[in-house]
Amino acid sequence: MDSTEETTQSLGQESISDMTGECVVIKQCEACLQINISVEATLFCTSCTEFLCDGCKPGHIRYTRGKHDFENAKDSQIKSITVDLKGMDACEEHKKKVKFFCKDHSLLCCSTCAFSHRKCENINELVNISGDSGQELQNLKDKLANAAGYERSKIEDCKQTVIALYDKLFSFSDKLHKTKVEINKIFDETIERLNIEAKCTVGIEAKRLGERRSESETVLQSIVEVLPLCSDVIDNGTPQQAFILKRCLEKKVQEIGNHVKEQRVNHFSLDLSLDVSTELTNFLQKRSDAVNLIVKKCIQIKDETSGVSDDINSDQTSASIGSLINTDLHSSPELVQVNSSSDNSTSQSRPVTLKLLMSVELSKTGDHEKEPFLSGLDFLPDGRLVVVDMKNKKCMLLTERLQRQGTPYTFKSHPRCVVCLSPSEIAVTLNVNTICLLSINVNNVISLHKEITTSSNIFSICCKSPTNMVVSTCDEHRHARIISVDGVESDLDLVLFPLKTYKSDQSKCTYVQSKNTLVLTERFADTVYMYDTVKGTSRAVTDRNIQQPRGACVGPGDTVLVCSTANNSIVHLSVDVEVLGTYPVDMWYPYSICASEDGTRLAVSNSAAGAKKLQLYMISPAIS
Repeated sequence: MDSTEETTQSLGQESISDMTGECVVIKQCEACLQINISVEATLFCTSCTEFLCDGCKPGHIRYTRGKHDFENAKDSQIKSITVDLKGMDACEEHKKKVKFFCKDHSLLCCSTCAFSHRKCENINELVNISGDSGQELQNLKDKLANAAGYERSKIEDCKQTVIALYDKLFSFSDKLHKTKVEINKIFDETIERLNIEAKCTVGIEAKRLGERRSESETVLQSIVEVLPLCSDVIDNGTPQQAFILKRCLEKKVQEIGNHVKEQRVNHFSLDLSLDVSTELTNFLQKRSDAVNLIVKKCIQIKDETSGVSDDINSDQTSASIGSLINTDLHSSPELVQVNSSSDNSTSQSRPVTLKLLMSVELSKTGDHEKEPFLSGLDFLPDGRLVVVDMKNKKCMLLTERLQRQGTPYTFKSHPRCVVCLSPSEIAVTLNVNTICLLSINVNNVISLHKEITTSSNIFSICCKSPTNMVVSTCDEHRHARIISVDGVESDLDLVLFPLKTYKSDQSKCTYVQSKNTLVLTERFADTVYMYDTVKGTSRAVTDRNIQQPRGACVGPGDTVLVCSTANNSIVHLSVDVEVLGTYPVDMWYPYSICASEDGTRLAVSNSAAGAKKLQLYMISPAIS
């Protein structure tokens, strides 16, 4: 490659021809250069600032959008590149172009400012003093680049620190879970040992008492046999017979007396009790304070020259896990993933077992126009079940064998949910902002007692007190409201809900009366919220076993049972957001759920098209 070609490549779109005494710059067609062809440009498109030859002009006009103005390439002058200082070259006060620099005040000045600084000794035009600023600008640029690098490192450090803190948070959960497993193992082993010892002791005592009972039964039998003989001899016997029998009975009475005396001397009763160690008693009394979260603030001092960091422990505080979870969360509930009992937890919040008692497949029958969809269930105090069929607009009574009782009540609109207010009164929500109060007479006839028109679009319903109901809402920021049986509406004043709204069937509620706790499910967030309506605190629980939660009800021991629709299971929770257990159910997409008043029965219905069921379960305490 000769020098002319090298120069041509370095200039891109210009080439140099060697002529005696002068150097002529020849513009090259940019379109031709893109396909490695060197053609002298004859035209310059001022609109696109592009050099072209005559052959490329038609294609440029045809394939490049916009209006095009051309001039002779030899006459064109490429404009010099200007830098936009983005307003920094304008005076802050007068917004005029900066032309002077006042060294006395270290101030950039426009012509108006310069007049104000005319008495200053060192005010100069920028043209006269800016020639040697290049190197200083480069130094400042290097400092800014270093500062940017430092800030980037701090940003990355913050990110990594947050990640590390969350990793520790999850490790706490694992550590607490392992500790819980170890404690449960100790209790399981203790229970097994005590059961063996107690069974052995009770077995020995039962054998001893069996022998004692057998001896007494023998004596009793001999007495019973001789008593009729005594009567016969007394009534009809001879004196000689009476004398003989008297002598025999005197000996027998003496033997019986010796037996009774021996039994009294050797008699004792056995009592069983548990001796709980002082250490375990103290541990149980501590409750949530048994494990504390230690928080240390570390001040990091970095040596900029050596890059060595020193960590200095500053304020050291400790807070129990329970107190941290009880923090007032209001509109942004805490997603609790570390389950820990609080001071309000009770020993009743324990796992249970579910045993399927009965399962009924729901299908279209003679008086059903559509496949039944039981969107609401609740138990009456006598054990019967009241259900609402959303698709067929009906309310029905079912026996303990899940057989229909009486004549169904038909609504004008689609019912959504039902709750039993008393042995003879129920409340049903409709899709037209209405609550129907229905009565049930002794002949199992359901009749309309009263209609309440609500200002909110409501869905699920539950009891807060004998005269007040709690309903979940749709399409508004008040996710739950209180409605009395007289139709008076009020808000849960101390509860602050997240700033979001739910569409129909996206959220349902229940209310734990003894805990003053409102429970709300959020289907598509896989979350169950717990709101303390007295303290105004709120917590939220997410767990891998909670997938698309739907219906919820109060379970045994003031716990909460939730339908995990996507998992085809029931999740058991305490109001302290502890997951007590998960129970698979033999149905697709469990939807509605209710528990009997005594906490021994559970009814569940589902929403699977073509495979709808109603199932009845027995609830029993779990045995370790």
